[in-house]
Amino acid sequence: MFLPEPVLMTLERLGAAGYPAYVVGGALRVPVNNRDLIASGTAICGGSAIAAVAPIIGARDEEISYSISVVFLFNLAAVVIFPLFGHALGLSPEVFGIWAGVAVNDTSSVMAAAFAFDAASVPVAILVKMTRTVMIVPMALAFSFVAASRAKKAAGGGEGGFSLMRVFPWFVLGFLLMSTWTTWGYMPSGWASSCQEGGKFLIAVALSGIGLNTDLRKILATGFRPILLGACLWFVVAALGLTLIELNW
Repeated sequence: MFLPEPVLMTLERLGAAGYPAYVVGGALRVPVNNRDLIASGTAICGGSAIAAVAPIIGARDEEISYSISVVFLFNLAAVVIFPLFGHALGLSPEVFGIWAGVAVNDTSSVMAAAFAFDAASVPVAILVKMTRTVMIVPMALAFSFVAASRAKKAAGGGEGGFSLMRVFPWFVLGFLLMSTWTTWGYMPSGWASSCQEGGKFLIAVALSGIGLNTDLRKILATGFRPILLGACLWFVVAALGLTLIELNW
């Protein structure tokens, strides 16, 4: 094994969410933006990943709202179902922690599921989850090139209408800078907690703004196909993740 297990499991999750998203999403005729947002939210870190990808692909407010709702729906289901399955299968706290970190979408739900199962599983679950969160960087860059390719195709293959500088996710640079600053211990401890609380507040403001600009009639017009896609991705990631863990992959 050439890579740490959390990294390997994260890469597995990216593939498990990405490939079915295109196959099943295409079969269900889920709108492209909804498909991409649900896939990224399922693969990485729920609403944060959706919020990161949305401006890159030019998603509309109602598409963002619907996708976040789909991902959060299965977060809630995971908090209830995963501990029950974990106990029924006789999983150890370490194994359950890896599974929760791999298969549950956002950090708060990962912690809730791990605590509901066994507090001893929480450190492992958070380690795997944080490894997934770091993958938001390459994912955002990948979607930047996807958006660039779509823009060029819409412009007839020419350079008109396309600007990599415009679609490039500049927040990624801030993410890397703050991660490096924290990792090397240069950030004062008091600053870290203040920044975390400030970040939560800004995310809440951003999501509130999206809600205020969301037309529920447009969401209802989209139908239940994105929910079916979310259910499929959630099941595939959970089943494949547990299988690979049990096989000691």
